[in-house]
Amino acid sequence: MGQVKHNSIYVAGETSYNHTKPALYTAYVHIKELIPDGYSYVSDKKTVDQVFTDYKNKLVEKKVDVQKLKENELLFFYTGYQESVEQKFYTFKTTSQSEFKTFLKTKINGIYFLNIEVFFDNLSTEDIAGLSAKAINDARERAEKIAEKMNRKIGKVLYIENKNTKNVYSNYYQAPNIHAVGVEFELL
Repeated sequence: MGQVKHNSIYVAGETSYNHTKPALYTAYVHIKELIPDGYSYVSDKKTVDQVFTDYKNKLVEKKVDVQKLKENELLFFYTGYQESVEQKFYTFKTTSQSEFKTFLKTKINGIYFLNIEVFFDNLSTEDIAGLSAKAINDARERAEKIAEKMNRKIGKVLYIENKNTKNVYSNYYQAPNIHAVGVEFELL
């Protein structure tokens, strides 16, 4: 938490925030041919193209824009799937939360979701400045408490380390995002 260097103290400070404006919803989809094997609920053999056509038809019924579902050949290499069945990979992107929910709820045999991502609007410079100020105040409070335990006081800020970016990442658990800084104070 804090470290004493000669006549200074370096402390981490943080503040939490919720960024509630998703900008883009993305799903990565794996489609496999269906082969009856006696273990699954598959009764008829279907090629990947047949599965994909059935899936698109079901999406159209539910008013999902199937033009947003694009084949993604690179996913084959990224995922490492090397099964003996015919397979294809797709990416679905939308800015509509309701369309995305409908897309995810639409399921048929042979369709698997590999990953789901939510991307948020970037933080503005003003947002970053406000969050940084709060985190620096938190660092000051922490430094004061540590210095007090050592019968010392803190002085002016000597150095601020702020590695935060404008990017806001999805958070599956809806926990607040953390904005952290490192601050070095003069130790009196």
